[in-house]
Amino acid sequence: MKKITYLEGLRGLCSFIVIFDHCTNSFYPELRHTGMSTIQDVIAWSPLNIIYSGLPSVYIFFILSGFVLSNKYNRTKEDNVLVSGSIKRYPRLIVPVLFSMIIMWLFSSLSYELLNTHQLLSFKDVIMQSFIFVPFGGGSLTNSVLWTIIYEIYGSFLVFAMLALFGKYKYKYFIYSIIFVFTINSYYCLFIFGMILNSLYNEGYKFTLNKKLPAVLVLLISFVFMTFPVLRPGVEIGGIYSHLIFFNDITYNRQIVSKIGAMLLFWSMFNLQDATVLFNKKTFQFMGKVSFAVYILHLPVLLFLKHFASYFEHGYERLIAMSVLVYLCTISISYFFEKYIDRKTVIITNKIADYFTKTK
Repeated sequence: MKKITYLEGLRGLCSFIVIFDHCTNSFYPELRHTGMSTIQDVIAWSPLNIIYSGLPSVYIFFILSGFVLSNKYNRTKEDNVLVSGSIKRYPRLIVPVLFSMIIMWLFSSLSYELLNTHQLLSFKDVIMQSFIFVPFGGGSLTNSVLWTIIYEIYGSFLVFAMLALFGKYKYKYFIYSIIFVFTINSYYCLFIFGMILNSLYNEGYKFTLNKKLPAVLVLLISFVFMTFPVLRPGVEIGGIYSHLIFFNDITYNRQIVSKIGAMLLFWSMFNLQDATVLFNKKTFQFMGKVSFAVYILHLPVLLFLKHFASYFEHGYERLIAMSVLVYLCTISISYFFEKYIDRKTVIITNKIADYFTKTK
C-alpha cells in the first residue's frame, strides 16, 4: 500500500490551527467571547470557530497516530513490526521533546538577560520535565502543549498491545469494539478508532460513500460536531450547538460530541477526492513534514515574543501582528529542527530498532 500522504497534510493543517488557538489565548482571548458582536457570535456558534479551536486538532492527532502506527503491521502481520515500533516509540517522541525544552530554556535565559524578565525554568527543569513529567506525569509542564505526549506514548503501546494480542484473531473487531466502548471517556478511544479504521482499510473493506453529496454532508456534520465550543468565561453555548446538548455536564457533552466529529472528519477524508488532492499539495505536505516540530516549538516562541506584544494596541491589531510573528519564527525554527533533530531522530531510532529485531 502506498503511503497515504494526504493524511500528513491534514496533520500539518491541524498543527497550524493549534498555533492560532494559543495566539488567541495570549493576545486577544476576547475574540472567542459571545455577546460582544454579531460577527464574533457567528464565528463562535458555527464551525468557523475551528480557526481558534485547537482541541479538535489534537483529537485528529490521536486518530492519526492509531492509524499510522498500526499500518505496517496490518499490511504484513509480522510481529517484529510491533517489537520495532515499541523499541523506537519512546525515544522518537522524547528526544525532540528534550531539544524543544532546551530551546525553551534558551529563550527564557535570553529574555531574562536582555529584558529582565522572570526565568521560566532552569536546566534541571528541562531534564526533569523532558524525562519524567512529560512521559510519566506528576508535575507541571512549562511547555504546556507537551501534555499530549503522555497520551501519545501510552496510546501507542495500547495499539501495539492490541495488535499483538488480537491482530490475527478472527473476531478481532468484536474485541476492538468492546475496548473502544470502555475507553470512550478517555482520549485512548481515538487511537483505537484509528487502528480499527486502518485494519479495515488494509483488509479491503469498503467504507467509502459512492456519491459526493452524502460525503460532503458527512464532512459538514463532522465540522459541526467537532467544533462544539469549550465552555469558558465569556463564552456561552448557542446557535446550532444548543441543539447538540445530550448530557447535563457540558464539558462531558463537548468531549463526546467533539470526538464523534473528529472521527467522522477522519473517515470523510477517504470519501472526498477533492480533500485528498488539496492535502497532497506542496504547501500542506510541507506543513505535514514540520508539523511535530511546529507543535512542540510554537509555545516557546510565543512566550518569548509575548514580551513585545505591548508594542501593539490590544485587540485585532495585536492578535494579527503577533500571530504573524509567531508563525514566521516558528516555521523558520521548525524547518531546521525537522531537518537536524526530528529527521535524525527517526533515522537513529530506526537503526536501533532494526538492530534489536534482526538479532532476535
